Amino acid sequence: MRVLSILLLINCSVFAGSLSSTKQAGMVDEIDSLVLSKLKEVKAKPSKRIDDEVFLRRIYLDIVGRIPTYKEAKQFLDSRSSTKRNKLIDQLLDSPGYVSHNYNYWADVLRSTTKMKKISGDNYINFIKEFIRIDKPYNKFVYEMLSANGAAYKHGNGATGYYMRDANMPLDNMANTMQIFLGTSMVCAQCHDHPFDKWTQMDFYKLAAFTSGIQTKNGRSKTDPRFSMIAKATKESKKDDRDKYRIYKKVNDVMFSAVNHKGAGQIQLPHDYDYDDAKPNEMVKAETPFGPEVSLNYQAEKPVTQKTKKRKKKKTRKKKKTRKKKKAPLTDINSRDAFAKWAVSRSNPMFTKVIVNRMWDKVMGAPLAGPLLNFSLKNQGVNSKLTAKLQEQMKAVNYSLKNFMRILYKSRTYQQQSLTADVAASQKNYFGGPHLKRLSAEQLWDSLLSLAVEFPDSKISTSTQSSGGSLFSYLDKKTASEVIEMVNKSDGKNYLKQFEKMGSAKTMTMMAKSSGAKKPQDKMAELRKLVREFKAARKKKDVLLTSRLKQKVAKLRAEVGDKATQKKIVRNESNKVFSRASEVKSPAGLGHFLRRFGQSDRQVIDGASVEGSVPQALTLLNGKIEDYLTLNPVSNINRNLNEAKNWSDKITVAYISVLGRKPQASEMSMFSTQFKRNPEQAQKDLVWILINSNEFMFKR
Repeated sequence: MRVLSILLLINCSVFAGSLSSTKQAGMVDEIDSLVLSKLKEVKAKPSKRIDDEVFLRRIYLDIVGRIPTYKEAKQFLDSRSSTKRNKLIDQLLDSPGYVSHNYNYWADVLRSTTKMKKISGDNYINFIKEFIRIDKPYNKFVYEMLSANGAAYKHGNGATGYYMRDANMPLDNMANTMQIFLGTSMVCAQCHDHPFDKWTQMDFYKLAAFTSGIQTKNGRSKTDPRFSMIAKATKESKKDDRDKYRIYKKVNDVMFSAVNHKGAGQIQLPHDYDYDDAKPNEMVKAETPFGPEVSLNYQAEKPVTQKTKKRKKKKTRKKKKTRKKKKAPLTDINSRDAFAKWAVSRSNPMFTKVIVNRMWDKVMGAPLAGPLLNFSLKNQGVNSKLTAKLQEQMKAVNYSLKNFMRILYKSRTYQQQSLTADVAASQKNYFGGPHLKRLSAEQLWDSLLSLAVEFPDSKISTSTQSSGGSLFSYLDKKTASEVIEMVNKSDGKNYLKQFEKMGSAKTMTMMAKSSGAKKPQDKMAELRKLVREFKAARKKKDVLLTSRLKQKVAKLRAEVGDKATQKKIVRNESNKVFSRASEVKSPAGLGHFLRRFGQSDRQVIDGASVEGSVPQALTLLNGKIEDYLTLNPVSNINRNLNEAKNWSDKITVAYISVLGRKPQASEMSMFSTQFKRNPEQAQKDLVWILINSNEFMFKR
């Protein structure tokens, strides 16, 4: 195969480092100069520069996906450093919150789910998070997914999740690949020539030939000698012991799920192919539709005759049937690797442009050169010089998305007032400023978390190995006999839960011996339940039950401790309930806050929605907002409000906490009146009103 220019970059193990401040400044100036030049050319004016309050809230939402806490906001707003904006950008880009927020974005693009058909998606999720955490070059990240092979649960092999996500659907996977990474929509061409574009069904099948032959179901079964023995034991357990059968299914899943076959480089056309350039069922060879040519080393394949059993002659003479000829199994010529190198090549005219277009859209609120999933080779947007310069900069930072976004965030273009009017598809977008956007479901959830707990990023996971990966490492060292013996000695359903969770014999033994003592959080829950029962009994004037419950309440209160200890327990419970959106099941359940507010179901690319709805309004009105924020005495915002010395300070604390700014004179006057009437109720109303305001729901 002809060596592509990308090969050296792919094999390079050194990731892109940080840019020097001088180089950053030069790149920022290049962007701003080209934007201002185009605005001047079309006689349009750029927006005004935003103040520190607007910048603070915007940059937190864009980089770490949440509003700043009160302490974070105060620290920035009180600083008089002339470089505090750039310092904050660098600080946030290197924080766990950056990983959390950007995972939400890429989970939507790559449709990563906690459960992928029959296997766990944890390894794939960890692979995506690690890409963000270590700032792996984007072209290396994409290459690893497109060329992935081997065991799906193996630690460090999460890239296989890209193919496992579309298990047994290679054509759909290829259509998704072209849209996500190359901005080319060929979905229609799976079945017929594209009615509105130049792509033909033949074009699509030539591309699909690169991944032809891929296996994504029990892919190791043919090469792993343990498979047949364990499969037999699994079949026998299905008749005798359903609990053990469930464990065997898990064993088969973890040990043998894999991506196999590196690509045949040729594929058979469908039986109903109806165009003049080929016949139905004909074999076609791989070919790329644009960019550098790719040559593959094909090996000759001889057709074999399908064997049929001899039948005894009958008296009635029938027409002799012709034996069908069937092709031998497709030879593995590693065409997927060739395709992956072509896709991420610096010479590919779409790869760099597509990721630049996507990152510009992420930062500025609208695409630069065309729709994210469907724009042409020639389309460079209304500012072709800017598009070309950004592609040059992406290559200069060696596809480090963090460094690329660092430049965009530090630009004057980003730090201008938002455009509040929609730009119609027929109009040209010259980017006098970024676009006003409604918060995503994840941003809204994580922002409420910032009001509920003091350290909202404390529970962001940094682990790169899932429980499934640990289990694979444990099982992969065992022989088939050892695995069968281990399962047969198990105690069924309870063992399965431990088996799935921990993945090692040692930890499972420890779990079996662990104490059943209640945790403080459990005692607090029990205490609250007893108090409710006590009040109900007293209301019914049941003297005997009231007396009995009173004793139980007193005893449990003594076990829990004083009020300070109880408050600490409640605070810990709040922290447990609230985790960043990136740590919640992907996607969240149908009734979850995230799904109600538009989180993607991870079935289609970029499937999230930011449209408002009645259920959303009802959730804010009647949901858990009051329980965890306004009525919770230990919520972060309430503790900060309670520390304020007077009404004026309380109002200021509330505005900075929720909206990231100080109240205006009219707002201060209005709420001061309410505090004079009923201070306690005014504090609750103040927080509730600000959270339900449009200013909170949108990013300016």
